[in-house]
Amino acid sequence: MGMLQLLDVYVVQARLVPVFLVLLPAALTGFAWLPNGATDYLWGVLGTLGAVVVLGELGRDLGKRKEPALFQGWGGGPTTVILSHQQSWLDRHTLERYHAKLNQLLPTLQLPTATQEAQQSAEAMVKYESCVQYLRQVTRDRQKFPLVFAENVSYGFRRNLWAMRAAGVFVTTAMLVINGMLMYRTALTGTAVPVAPAIVFLLNVLLLVLWLMRFRRSWVQLAARAYAERLVAACENL
Repeated sequence: MGMLQLLDVYVVQARLVPVFLVLLPAALTGFAWLPNGATDYLWGVLGTLGAVVVLGELGRDLGKRKEPALFQGWGGGPTTVILSHQQSWLDRHTLERYHAKLNQLLPTLQLPTATQEAQQSAEAMVKYESCVQYLRQVTRDRQKFPLVFAENVSYGFRRNLWAMRAAGVFVTTAMLVINGMLMYRTALTGTAVPVAPAIVFLLNVLLLVLWLMRFRRSWVQLAARAYAERLVAACENL
């Protein structure tokens, strides 16, 4: 696999960036306190060891492992429930139009009516999930379906970042404590606290606030619903 493939947009934004955000407080603290060149050497070693691949897979695995818990809390996967007569947040006319188009594309499937879904909800969900799998396969062309791809990247990024929330909070808090102690010890010696550690401390405070207040299930759900909307809407262009 070539480097261009490794640095695919989805891999970078949805898999690598969340991991780097977890490690960012440690990196910033290192840049602020370690001797010049020490952190550059560290990142060089990590790159040589193929950290791009390792971190990318780590970000993906954590997100996929916790995804079922997200869906359970939402009452089902957004790409599936959006097709449901009972659970969809789409208006009735739009939903009926999508059903009609999907019935044309998948004539052997025949999606249930609202009454049929109420009577056999489990079977209905199986059919909706089949539609989703079909749509994912036929919308893989990023040039033809750029909005589907963009929303998928956004969802993957948020899901993986949320999955590493505990690690992010731990690392950021630990670096805040370490940085604060080093600044305090420096001040006790009568030496002026360097500007870099003070800036890093403020940045880590901001990042901790984001981990605690922003990177939550509801934030992931917004992207999940946007992806679901773009995915099912793509059926009208098939």
